[in-house]
Amino acid sequence: MELLQKISQEILTVSGIEMQFVKCQIEIFTNEKGSGITGECFDSNNLKVSYLDVFELNPDLNDWMQEWFNISGSSDNRWNKAELTIYKDGTFEVKTWWDSEFQISLYGEDN
Repeated sequence: MELLQKISQEILTVSGIEMQFVKCQIEIFTNEKGSGITGECFDSNNLKVSYLDVFELNPDLNDWMQEWFNISGSSDNRWNKAELTIYKDGTFEVKTWWDSEFQISLYGEDN
């Protein structure tokens, strides 16, 4: 959980002050080191107010996400996509799942 707190805090630092929460989509590349992230910022009425400016994120964020994947992923918890919702007060929710179509689009197989 410490890594998720670190990731969440970094994302909050570049999100807009006017937002109530940020919803991020994270993709993990399983055959090589790497990940992708996109995000949208929402207000208290659940209306999108902006996109997460990923270019302002700490360059180490990719390494943190990869480390989180390496620690949490296993044969019992196989995942390559995550939805991370981070609230203005610093709390967060995370959902992970395995996306076969994503895996096949990257590598031609669902390994």
